[in-house]
Amino acid sequence: MNDSPSKWTLAQKRERHFYETRAASHEGRNEVYAEFHAPFWKAILNRLTELDFRDDGYYVDVGCGPNPIVAFVEHGNRIGVDPLMPFYQENFVLPEAFQPFEGTIEELTPIKDGQADVIFSMNNIDHIQNLDQAIATLRRKLRDDGFLVISVNVVGNPIAKLMAKAIDIYRVVDPTHTYHFHSPQEVRNRLAEHFDLVRYECIEQLSEEMQTRKNERDKQVKTLKGLVRQGLKFVKNDLILREKLHLFLFKPKSG
Repeated sequence: MNDSPSKWTLAQKRERHFYETRAASHEGRNEVYAEFHAPFWKAILNRLTELDFRDDGYYVDVGCGPNPIVAFVEHGNRIGVDPLMPFYQENFVLPEAFQPFEGTIEELTPIKDGQADVIFSMNNIDHIQNLDQAIATLRRKLRDDGFLVISVNVVGNPIAKLMAKAIDIYRVVDPTHTYHFHSPQEVRNRLAEHFDLVRYECIEQLSEEMQTRKNERDKQVKTLKGLVRQGLKFVKNDLILREKLHLFLFKPKSG
């Protein structure tokens, strides 16, 4: 793991390129992009039985892209924050059920201190510039009785972990991510100064189901470039890194 501005800049460029490809297709401009992902987000929300969504609550999705989970929360003030938000607003049909803002997880300036009831960081915490600063900000923005929800891929290949101690292999095999976690305990330890872990679970099955839906959708628009990209993704995720998606629920530490 490395707090590197240049690495984050590269990751942001790659993130924008990914969504530029999506924006150029039918799914970018002709339909609400997030709606296709509704089954995935709703399945996650159904698992989070500890959460209580109220009409006067504040529910924040950091690094939400054009696909915020908070759009599927049925009550309260639903807010999405992303450094590329102006690009998403210009190139995607966004859900009406949330308020979009430009910003980073390290600052979260659209949110007042102690205002958020729940903050979601969905596939975001490993894309950011400064993890320690982000964690401190998340704690400051949450109510004392709030919750932090994180989903993140955990690298399951022990060889990758050992190699990463000697050389920065991720700069080559996975440059879109600025951080990599090798166990759920590592995620817990990194947040331990400001948060207590309530529970976690592997939700790789949900991720695989979503990927199957995407593959079915994309069958009609397959290109050679797309097939190559899909093959490289399989090699990286399933062979080299052996990533599995995990869902974490945290509570802020008191005091």
